[in-house]
Amino acid sequence: GVSIIAVGDFYQLPPVKGKSLITPGNIEANMVFTSLFKMVELTEVMRQKDDAAFANMLNRIRKRKKGEPLLESDREMLQSRNNRADKNEDALHVYALNAPVDEMNDQKLDMLSGNTGKSIHESQAQDFRKNANGDMQKLLQPVKAPKSSLLPLLRLCVGAPVMLLRNLDVDDGLANGVIGKTKGFKLNDGGGNEIGKVYVEFNENTIGQKRKIGSGQQKGCIEIDRHEENLLGHMSNITRRQIPLRLCWASTIHKTQGMSLKAIVVSCRNIRNHGQAYVAFSRAQTLDGLFITDFNIDAI
Repeated sequence: GVSIIAVGDFYQLPPVKGKSLITPGNIEANMVFTSLFKMVELTEVMRQKDDAAFANMLNRIRKRKKGEPLLESDREMLQSRNNRADKNEDALHVYALNAPVDEMNDQKLDMLSGNTGKSIHESQAQDFRKNANGDMQKLLQPVKAPKSSLLPLLRLCVGAPVMLLRNLDVDDGLANGVIGKTKGFKLNDGGGNEIGKVYVEFNENTIGQKRKIGSGQQKGCIEIDRHEENLLGHMSNITRRQIPLRLCWASTIHKTQGMSLKAIVVSCRNIRNHGQAYVAFSRAQTLDGLFITDFNIDAI
């Protein structure tokens, strides 16, 4: 007797290293979906409601098929946002691959620490494996787990922007992908720079209302502690404990899905999959808030 509402955009990106549940070849899943759900299409654009020309252009590239030529007016609109002198360097930078994301985040962290004198603190993942007796035994070093959302090593300093990587309390807005700023730490006993907990002030005031600290130095912040994740694949017997945050001066296109941003810088370099450019460009609320680097017509 439970009613279920499934919300999604079939034009957005499939899971990283995974497959979409609803695909043309998955007949069984398609039959289940169409027999149990009534399709309702939302036609009113909300994110770009104040920029109709931008919204219409995005909708055309959203529906554009492979090999179909791009309208000259759409190409000119996008090219007008490429390599602009007024590029918002403080905006979120978005890339197709993890490598340039990690490179920019590390550079920005080192710059912030150097300019402000704030120390960089670290949180190393704690990986545990069940031994022959069934007890959880801590490994000396975190294993390589590319599919894990929890980082093997998290480096932060006060003032660094961060993204939450887990759903902690969706009803309270603490959902995977929300962004905030690092305001402080509770370090582990014994000295050193090892992080025990992180205090984050999220960008949207409505996020974390039930968990906000009401007074003191960290007033208005949310305390983020370590969380557990069972690793997948051949490491399914390993459990990782780590603080579910990552630096967020830059992000991958996949992680931006669902975001609405006043300004965003999108690199077209290494965009190869259909739909990636549309997802990245459409995070901007207006054309003036979209900045493009390495513009490449073949990426769209």
